[in-house]
Amino acid sequence: MTTDSGTAAAKTPTGLKRAVGVPLLFAFIVGDTLGAGIYTLVGTMASDVGGAIWIPLLIALVVALLTAATYAELITKYPHAGGAARYADRAFGIPYVSFLVGFLMMASGITTAAALANAFAADYLTALIDVPAAPAAVVFIILLTLINLRQDCAPHPAIRGYLAQCRRLRAIGSLLFLAARAQRKHEDRVNAG
Repeated sequence: MTTDSGTAAAKTPTGLKRAVGVPLLFAFIVGDTLGAGIYTLVGTMASDVGGAIWIPLLIALVVALLTAATYAELITKYPHAGGAARYADRAFGIPYVSFLVGFLMMASGITTAAALANAFAADYLTALIDVPAAPAAVVFIILLTLINLRQDCAPHPAIRGYLAQCRRLRAIGSLLFLAARAQRKHEDRVNAG
């Protein structure tokens, strides 16, 4: 008894395995939204607005919640991969617009990574050691790329690599912040005494 290869292929599942649950997705988005900005912007913002720092943070929360609600509604209506590019495709039906939206989303991710690497190198690393910020930012991006390439051997490599990278970045940022703070307190004590 022979089977048609077309029907055998149709019965084989070809989609991705669903491995990201609600808690992991929530942690991913919160880490992506808060993890970087908290290290680079709060000090500058506090020096600009002083005790009213809660107002811009509240505005940012409202904007983030509106964005999250929009994406939550769209993903329930169009439960497919593709994010903003998929939604643009469904809204306009023009492949060029979908490509442009997808490309701009990718470019914004690259720009964000570059800006955060530059902020890390300029704000935190230079507080510990005297290095030029631009080459340190490039080295930082290369190191994170190598970390992600190493993580590709694990199951669900993109998610595990990104989450591992976020954990490392937060740990490094926290340690550098504490070290810079301790150094500044030591300098203040030496200058005062």
